[in-house]
Amino acid sequence: MSEWKMASAPYSDGARDLTMDLNADGVSGTIAGSVVFKGTTFTVSGVWAAAGSEPDRDYTVIGLSGANASSPTRTIALVATVVMGGGSAQGMDVNLVTASSADDTERTWGGAVQAISY
Repeated sequence: MSEWKMASAPYSDGARDLTMDLNADGVSGTIAGSVVFKGTTFTVSGVWAAAGSEPDRDYTVIGLSGANASSPTRTIALVATVVMGGGSAQGMDVNLVTASSADDTERTWGGAVQAISY
């Protein structure tokens, strides 16, 4: 099991658009954890496909979805290409969308996250 802690670049006040704390299982290909997007925490799960694990896999990718535990009307879907280096995840190129059935809003975000320790 690999633990991936990632975050977007901080603003001058230290806030970040996106943080991710994920556990990836290399045997089953599953991934789960939490994603915080603009202050809202989502519990997520999904799959990942490691580069080199199959002949046609040249890149490591993930796909996640989930909801906010305190307000399940808020959902998230996220896909990313993982930037590997030295045998571990160093960052990701991420695209995500959130949706709310409470107020009919959708928010999208795309950008890079880097490995962090916190």
